[in-house]
Amino acid sequence: MVIRSIKIKGFGKLKDLSLEFGPGFNLILGPNESGKTSLQWFIRGMLFGLKGGRAGKDGRLPPAKRFKPWNGHEYGGSLEYTLDSGELFRVERDFSTGSVKVYDGFYNDISGEFVLSREKGLLFAEKHLGISDGIFEKTVLVRQTESRI
Repeated sequence: MVIRSIKIKGFGKLKDLSLEFGPGFNLILGPNESGKTSLQWFIRGMLFGLKGGRAGKDGRLPPAKRFKPWNGHEYGGSLEYTLDSGELFRVERDFSTGSVKVYDGFYNDISGEFVLSREKGLLFAEKHLGISDGIFEKTVLVRQTESRI
């Protein structure tokens, strides 16, 4: 899978942000507190959704609450990606309502082609990537504090 573009309406401190990615390696670089981790969580959330619920024992908010837009902006966006086969897809999410739509390259709504789980929502990423959200987090989504030499 290759991410082609991201459009963020609102997610944490990020708002009205559009990013286009070129072929090959793309690097996101910025100073501390510039939104790099929020962008990483946005990608994860667009593909697999965000968990809600209560704060953890350590007081940390669940992702669905932690990344609510700071300014009350719309909470969601879109992500466009291609699979290795060359097929183009677009996912649109509204995190505040929990709605998700998946479109093919001709902008046909194909959301009904995927399993809908009560706990996890629409399981399109599992089908397209062939991995679960847990495996995605441990292999693709490596956070700064989790990397080791």
